[in-house]
Amino acid sequence: MARFDPRGRVNHALIVTVPEYNSPSPPDPSGVLGDIAAVRHNATELSRVLGAGGVFGPEDVTTCSPPGSDAFFRDLMRARERADGLLLLYFAGHGLVSSYNEPDELWLAMPGTTIVPGSPPAFLQAVRWSDVLPALCQAGAEQVVVILDCCYAGNASAAWNKLPPADRRRVSLLACVQANDRIDAGDGARATPFTASLVRLLEGGVDGRGGEVGFAALTDALTTHMSREHTTLRARRTPWVPQSCPATGADVVLAVAGVAGQTVPHTTALPVGGQEPGGPEPVAQEPVVPKPVAQEPVARKSRARPAAWAAVALVLAVLLGYAGIRALQGDGDQTSCTPPLELRLLTDADAEPTVRKAVDTYLGSPDNRDRGCRRSGITVYSARAADAVAAFRNTSGFWQDPNSEANPQRDVGPQPDIWIPGSAASVDRARADDGGGSSVRLKAYEPFAHSPMVLAVPAGLAEATEDRRAGRPLAQFVQALRERASGATVARTDPEYTDSGLLATMGLYGERPGAAAGVERSLLPGRPWPDGRALLCHLPEQDAVDTKTAALVPEHLLKTGVGCERQTRAPRVAEYPADVPLLTLPFVHVTWDGAERDKEPRNDAVERLRAWLTGADGLAVFTADGYRAGPGDAPPAEGASPPAAGALADPGPLAEPADADTMAEALDGYRRANGPGRVLFLLDSSGSMKDVWDGPGGAPGIIEQSLDGLGGQDAYGAWAVASAPGATRPYTELLALGTHPRRAEAGAAIRRARVVDHEADPYNALRAALTAVGSRAEGDDSPRLIVFVTDDEDNNRLTSGDRLEGLLTSLRQGGVPVVMASLDVGGCAKGRADERIAEASGGRCLDSAADLVAGLRNEVARTGTGEGS
Repeated sequence: MARFDPRGRVNHALIVTVPEYNSPSPPDPSGVLGDIAAVRHNATELSRVLGAGGVFGPEDVTTCSPPGSDAFFRDLMRARERADGLLLLYFAGHGLVSSYNEPDELWLAMPGTTIVPGSPPAFLQAVRWSDVLPALCQAGAEQVVVILDCCYAGNASAAWNKLPPADRRRVSLLACVQANDRIDAGDGARATPFTASLVRLLEGGVDGRGGEVGFAALTDALTTHMSREHTTLRARRTPWVPQSCPATGADVVLAVAGVAGQTVPHTTALPVGGQEPGGPEPVAQEPVVPKPVAQEPVARKSRARPAAWAAVALVLAVLLGYAGIRALQGDGDQTSCTPPLELRLLTDADAEPTVRKAVDTYLGSPDNRDRGCRRSGITVYSARAADAVAAFRNTSGFWQDPNSEANPQRDVGPQPDIWIPGSAASVDRARADDGGGSSVRLKAYEPFAHSPMVLAVPAGLAEATEDRRAGRPLAQFVQALRERASGATVARTDPEYTDSGLLATMGLYGERPGAAAGVERSLLPGRPWPDGRALLCHLPEQDAVDTKTAALVPEHLLKTGVGCERQTRAPRVAEYPADVPLLTLPFVHVTWDGAERDKEPRNDAVERLRAWLTGADGLAVFTADGYRAGPGDAPPAEGASPPAAGALADPGPLAEPADADTMAEALDGYRRANGPGRVLFLLDSSGSMKDVWDGPGGAPGIIEQSLDGLGGQDAYGAWAVASAPGATRPYTELLALGTHPRRAEAGAAIRRARVVDHEADPYNALRAALTAVGSRAEGDDSPRLIVFVTDDEDNNRLTSGDRLEGLLTSLRQGGVPVVMASLDVGGCAKGRADERIAEASGGRCLDSAADLVAGLRNEVARTGTGEGS
């Protein structure tokens, strides 16, 4: 992997620590947020070592304890604008998790966080992690590193896993502990155990001999050291295993250990609401289980006393001088800049990189300045296209009041002010027809850019002449391709993830959506890639696949989707089917009922962005990335150049844009073709499981959380695997194998399972499960899956004699993948029974050394029709 060395760049570190909580304790004792004395030492020690570590200077480190969520985001926005190389965010304080309704969500508790009792309770002024990540992704820094030292920090990885590939290339996450687990804060006389180890490694090097400290080596060393300790949630005292999500694009240098001249930096101290930190060290608290309260963004007045601001101003004046103070102020009227109004822009995953590039250009342009100050900030993010349409159409009211069944905040993201989908027809699909019951209004403008859908064919297999590369139906292009090369195939992206994937699916199905099943079986085997960039970047991993696979993608990706760092790819040539609707980018102004607080300035900010984006400067960004300007209803200008290598300057008349009804029919056909899945969960309920049974991180809780990956049409069931000697069968049925429209009731049935004083018989349980799940009617190609959650204590009954070898043979022949979810840290070590079972069946082995909850949910989602992370 490439090494990113930020030295010589403009870098900034924001250290957020919360040693003291100033909200009164609520009546419910489970909601008490105790002070964490050790966190005071975290701020001092980490700022010292970062400021003297060669990557950040003393002036590049900011420490703060923002009183609430609004202040936190203001501090984050300031830090975000200070870095173009490396931006580092560190948080230490209370981490809180929600109930089974939102098992992955992490909340960062600020000093002013108040817990409102209720059923469920709610957090006020806590910071929702899934709102922080998009703001970080919008940073202008080349790389972003996040370090979380709090209980349940590992739950943050679920949101990282949902990031589009472009963001995962530049954002690294280090969580101090695995998901759904708590940690000890220490005795309060020194830094917390995790941060103390972090400081030691940054200062002395991962091997104690100094030198560069990169993210990868740092996380490996922390894992080795911390795994000797134990978490505090479970009676078994699970090994304390930090979790990391490293950026896929580069390993980031965080410090140079042992550099000369280390000094204590003068870090910038932002005002703190409340009294000076202090108070007794808390005992670890059980988490409350809140329902998040969505609040309309609003810039609030600081709760800091005027004297505190005066003190800060005095310190800054001494350090920076009068000219330095002037440098912090705006132009002309010499008044300080107020935080700009923040807009949220939701877009399609295939369009996101270019939309982000255009927004970044706009934010730095004179059009977004007023007397030297930024007029607005913009957070750009993407979501699955099908989720965005469904949220606008069916569940817009739940954006502010989510529940376990309808949660657009989780599925899509924060409420957008602007939406740029990949087809104008998606706007029509998103409009509710409920007679006015929707809480969202969508004002769509004519598409400002477009990109024809093309069959990107390996150059050696393409049509010989340009006139043969356009104007024919897709089916003819595909037939000709297969005639030229035996074994040639076609790939397209997930039609639920991007609009371009759905447009491609419309072309593949043609006028016969009922033939979808046959079409799907003719495509490149395997689960489709989420977006076109991922498809084009993964095809070269197998040369035989790359050179014989045509990708049905938007034309602009022939320019922007081929720059990933992989082995040499087959060059591709664009063929232009006449019956695949083109991708169009409409600008949609999104307004919400009841959002009146800053309506006029928000509308003005949206309109200013629209005018710029659809004008010459904005369109220049899109055409530079391979898009064509306008809605696609006019031929290219005479003498125009091809927008990308392998493309045609003028492919002739393009296909008509999609219509909403045909898009919906194609999506329904795709869903029927891939059919509902069939999943059987095996839950080890033997006596050894008693210490890993209770709570969200216990065995029944892990299974219940994975049900999110299943839809109403999927069949699933659950067995408790433990039996008395001589029993007729090795399991007890908890949930009959079938469809379960009420997921909450299914989850309750699993939670009612109890540990029994008998051993598990994994061998006979897996054989029985293979029989129950593997039987199929003729022509039934629906996906199947077996999941076994176990602590591996009774694996001796699986490996005795030739049992394991016989089971592996059956699994290879049975065609049903098995996911072995081991609660043993080393359960998936090479050669162990769990790993061999997963490998033989084509499944996957997961153990508690990683984020087992998120991993299992994703595996179940690949089989089911619900949601993965």
